[in-house]
This record gives sequence, C-alpha cells and structure tokens, in this order.
Amino acid sequence: MNKVMSVVTLLGLATFAVPRAQAIPAFSRTYKTECATCHTVIPHRNAFGEAFRRNGYVWPGAEGARKPAKGMEALWRSGALEAVPVSLLGMHDARYDREAESGDKLDLEPHEFELMAGGSLRDRVTFWMEYRLEEVEDNEREGTEMEEAFVMFRRVLGTPLNVKYGLFRPDLTLWKHNDRLTAATWAPLDKIHGEKLKSARDGVEMNGVFGGRLFAAVGAVDREEQDGYEFYGHVAYKFGGTDLDGNEPEIDLEADPSVWDDLAVTLSAYGYVGRRGDTDTQSWSRVGAEAEVVYKGVTLLVSGLNGRDEVAGADDADTWVYAAEAQYVCRGKYFILARYEYKDEEGDGSGVINRFIPAVGWTPVPSVRLSLEHRWEKAAPEVDNTTLMRLLYSF
Repeated sequence: MNKVMSVVTLLGLATFAVPRAQAIPAFSRTYKTECATCHTVIPHRNAFGEAFRRNGYVWPGAEGARKPAKGMEALWRSGALEAVPVSLLGMHDARYDREAESGDKLDLEPHEFELMAGGSLRDRVTFWMEYRLEEVEDNEREGTEMEEAFVMFRRVLGTPLNVKYGLFRPDLTLWKHNDRLTAATWAPLDKIHGEKLKSARDGVEMNGVFGGRLFAAVGAVDREEQDGYEFYGHVAYKFGGTDLDGNEPEIDLEADPSVWDDLAVTLSAYGYVGRRGDTDTQSWSRVGAEAEVVYKGVTLLVSGLNGRDEVAGADDADTWVYAAEAQYVCRGKYFILARYEYKDEEGDGSGVINRFIPAVGWTPVPSVRLSLEHRWEKAAPEVDNTTLMRLLYSF
C-alpha cells in the first residue's frame, strides 16, 4: 500500500509540476521540440540525441543560452528546476512460444512500467533517475527497483571533462541497453558466467568529448558485498556525419554530391576488469571492439567481445561473442532490422549459441511504438522459437 501511495504521489507531482502535460516525453516539453529531434524511432537515439545524452541533457552548443521563464528568475539563480521533468514509460508484451514446456504457448502478462526524470541545474550539474515500478519477466513479478540514479558535473574547471557519480550503467559500448529496438538484449551486454555489462553499478566515471570526434571514458565501480573496486575504460572515434558534440558537417552546396555527405563511421574499443566475492575472490574481464556505419536511414553495427573468467574448481573460461545488426528506418515511422549473434561461453565449441532476430516496427505517433520480432536461438540440442509483439509508449 505504501508503494502504491508513493507512485500516486509521484505521478501527482509530475502532473502539476510539468507545464503543457501532453503525450510527449519530458525533454520535449523542457526544450519545446519534437521527439524526432533526438530519436529515429523511440527509444533509439540519432546522432544529435547521443550528443544530448553525452552532454548531460543540455542542448548541445547552447550552454548558458537558455534563460529562465518570466517569474522564475529566483529559482534559476538558486539552481532549482522550474518544473520537474518526469516521464512514464510503459511496455506491454504478447509472447508466443510454440515449444513452451508448460503448454501455455501464448503469454499476455509480461509488462513493465518505469518513471524517469532528468534535467540540468543551470547547465552545470545534471541528473538522471530511472525507477522501475513493476516488471514481469519469465512469469515472475520483479517488483520495484531503482534502475539508475546519478548526477554529473559538467565541464569541470572549464575542461571538456565530465564527472558522473551514483548508480549508473557504465558508458562502455556503442550498444546501449536503453537504446535498442528489440526486446531481446544484445549478446555483448548480456550475461556471461553470471556477469552482465548492462547492469547498473555504484561508481564514479570521468568522460568527455575531445575535438568533437573523440570520446573517452574511464570509471571505477564499487559493487555490493565486495571489498575492492572494478575498473573500465572506453574510447570511440567518429568519422564523418554529425560530430559527437551535435554539430552537423559543413557541406559545399556548389560541389557535386558525395556519399561522404551522409556517411558516418564510428570505431570503438572498451575493457572491463571485475571480480566476484569479498573473500575467495575470482577475477573476470571483458575486452571488445565495435564499428558502426550510418548512411541516411541505414545503420550497420558489428561487435566482437572476448571474456575471461576464473571459475572455482575448473579451468579459466574463455568466451567469444560476435554480433551484427542492420536496421533501416523509413520516414521516421517504420523500421526493419535483422540481428545475428554468436556466443561461445566456454571457448571450446561445446556451448555455442547461435541467435537470429528479425523485427519490424511502426510508430503511429513519435511517442508510441508497436513492434513485432522473432527470436530463433539454437543451443544444441535445443532450439527456441519465440515471437513477441511489444507496445511501447512514453509521455
């Protein structure tokens, strides 16, 4: 009952605090722009949307340009928010598994609701919070949980460096857990010997964009029930297209059109060193490389990952994961994609998993998406064939 009252109170505060409470996300209300400014198809972000995220939810290239609304000058000088930027995300799934052991082939129950809030205080300190109200996964009700809650200090001492502190998902790869167009998680971020790179952790991270094209991040993580820290790093460089600060390239209108006018290529590498337990510790590590190619509405993303895990009472495990995804977004309303993933968790070919996922989707309005995907997964001798339809909306 107390949880229900807390949720009702939060929704009530959002209703009265956010001006023009229309069926659009909080950032659209704050900056008075449409969802397509930052997204191709929700929740997938375009180049400008990624720049906005990296910039701590401050409009790229406009630091200090936003002025307080009339009558809100005192709040602005105090660093307080003029309104609470809160959004609700809802997801409803219909899953069909023709090989379900229980005989219940059609499952209409899985759903998830999340409250999200984010913004900036005078463009100097920014914050993000994501609170899961309820989730049903594998027929088990997960309940409430804080997914992320962090603050970021921007442009520390006038440098390009940002410092992030709190509970967050480390900025490791080009594959973002909250950026995908499918229900299935990307294999490089999924569980390997009990460890997930997509999981949120308590930590501190320093990141920044240099020269508009180079992104770098390093961080330290302090996980529960551990006497020690974990460390990670990520570096990416982008060629062509909108740069990492959100600036579009200059085009010579008098020159002949070139494929490079619309082509962008990003190369990325990352590493993570972790540990398990606080007494008899076991180390684990992940090293990966990625490439993303974007041309007009077509995106191709490829990735390779190597994982090494100390396993109690056995030889160290050497894992290899490969993934590739191609997607096409048409007119900002329709998308089609195909993904292939290969995972050898033992490194000797004995536990190979092959997965193929095609998907299509439609957005009748920018903040609502309906998608259909099929997952074919072979982990010899078993084969999984699951079809899922998802309704996702945010306001």
